[in-house]
Amino acid sequence: MKNLFLLFTLLISCQAVSIGQTTNEYFDSGTKNSNLNEYNSAIEDFTKVIEQNPNDSEAYYSRGYAKFNLKDYRGALQDFDITLKLNPSHLAAYFDRGNAKIELKDYRGAIQDFTTALKLALEPKNAGAYPISLVYFNRGFAKHKLGDIDGACLDLKKAAELGERVAYEVISKNCK
Repeated sequence: MKNLFLLFTLLISCQAVSIGQTTNEYFDSGTKNSNLNEYNSAIEDFTKVIEQNPNDSEAYYSRGYAKFNLKDYRGALQDFDITLKLNPSHLAAYFDRGNAKIELKDYRGAIQDFTTALKLALEPKNAGAYPISLVYFNRGFAKHKLGDIDGACLDLKKAAELGERVAYEVISKNCK
């Protein structure tokens, strides 16, 4: 009887350990799933992190990134908004929120986000942390969509100077 009780206790303990993943384990699983393009699974994992820690800006950002990749741009935008509320200097969130706004045809909002991303990227503490050329390129795209050809061309030229090769092709077709 005592052995049966010990076995039962051991089984319950093992079950409790396997059920109760930590936020780090969920976050790592979400990151792994995202890297494997398993975005629905990643969203589930990041949601569990958020349920356990509603102030985790990285979990909101990562879930937003997964939603963006599933073309849920409004859902991504909501998560990026929360990320920025929790961490107003989250460079990647400004960039990706700008991309979500482009997909939703909010070009003015996208330009604002890319401009903020550029300001943050140019701070010495963020040196080399983000591909500035891509931020200029995307801001140029948004400006072009609004008919600001001169502004678009300035940004595209800066993107090209910084190594964004596709910018040269766009410049040749759209800029003087």
